[in-house]
Amino acid sequence: MRIAILVFFLFLFSIGNAQLNGKYTFRHIDQTDGLLHTMVRGIGQDTRGFIWILTLNGLQRYDGSRFVNYPELTYNSSFGIVHDSELYVDTVRNEVWVTKGTQMQKLDLARNVMTSLQLKDTLKADSLHQAILFTAHNQDKALIGEIGVIHYEKNTSKVIGSFNINPGQHNRNTYVIKDPSSGDFWTYNFMGFFIADHTTKKIQSSADPGVEHPLLSQLWNHFGNNNTIRFILLDSYHNLWISTWTEYLLRYNLDDKILRTYSLKDVKKKQKGNEKGDLTLLIQAMYEDRQKNLWFGTDYAGLLVYNREKDDFDYITSDEKISNGLRYSYSVYTIFQDRDDNIWLGTDRGISIFNPYKNYFQSIRHVDGNDASVPKHDINDVIETPQGEILIATWGGGISVYDRQWNFIRNVNFPGPPDYNLVWSFVQNDDGMIWAGTQHGYI
Repeated sequence: MRIAILVFFLFLFSIGNAQLNGKYTFRHIDQTDGLLHTMVRGIGQDTRGFIWILTLNGLQRYDGSRFVNYPELTYNSSFGIVHDSELYVDTVRNEVWVTKGTQMQKLDLARNVMTSLQLKDTLKADSLHQAILFTAHNQDKALIGEIGVIHYEKNTSKVIGSFNINPGQHNRNTYVIKDPSSGDFWTYNFMGFFIADHTTKKIQSSADPGVEHPLLSQLWNHFGNNNTIRFILLDSYHNLWISTWTEYLLRYNLDDKILRTYSLKDVKKKQKGNEKGDLTLLIQAMYEDRQKNLWFGTDYAGLLVYNREKDDFDYITSDEKISNGLRYSYSVYTIFQDRDDNIWLGTDRGISIFNPYKNYFQSIRHVDGNDASVPKHDINDVIETPQGEILIATWGGGISVYDRQWNFIRNVNFPGPPDYNLVWSFVQNDDGMIWAGTQHGYI
């Protein structure tokens, strides 16, 4: 027996450095709960606490138990196929944006009104994120603001542009970042990575000949003219993270000016029993949470978390043997942390939610000599009221009441026969009224 235990712990030690499967408890939301589609492209939260979700079949609002659908933004809407769209919840303006290229559908939450907008008009009218016209080395022009970029090619009528993803949120994967120290803009397109100097109104590019900027020159050495940048993110440790349309992830430190390269293939090699589909490894989402941990959603490599001490990545993969584990088939598309520090993952199998910073199991028990605890009786049923209180049915102690953080509020004992306090079960009407069934048919 001792040998078996020793072998078991040695096995845990051998996989524990990177494997986080089973460490966290996930709960899941899918079409059986009311989700319009299992492919979830975006998640955000408004000032009232509602969660907004963009799926392949449209936009939804979620209050923790019910969905409200917005038919103006569905798969068959005039906006076009939602498949390539992005979600942004603007808590300053109290708006929800669904953007696709140079188009936007904006939902004003105060008035519940949906309007259609174009990038050019939005950039020029935006007073919160002032757009600036810059000139590149080859005399091309670019109108750049935190909410998007429009490129104008010299001597042609060709215009390339796109709304930004997560404008102003440097901790999430995005297209445009305004350097908080210099005020310069960082952005990119298929031609290269750009640094737009807000004082000179000039653009430096990784495609410029003889470029001297340390980031741009290292990008040139890495990519040459074959630019494959997908997203950028600025973390709390002065690292600019650059994901690509390949298995490579880059990290440029603004202090030491060194560009470091990571390969998802190296992470994949550690994932025993998860070798399928390693030809299309890709970063789909990047997110730094409020605890300054960096999470990466991928194609075929699961959810990654950056280990700063080891300069490496731990990972969580989908395992059908773990019912409360992360759930996906191939892709983790989007990452979001709500106001309660829960991390929401939009995948190709719906939504998986977990909290790395709170214990999911809490013991509520009787404490001898303490009247502010559940009575020393069997517990038969539990229900939550519309106001968020937790009711506990006990066999002989009546009903105990706790708040949603499981803080004791009161014990309710009913006068009369002892059967009144032998509570079997609860049931709730649609209007919120809760009925308690007790011994011998009393209600």
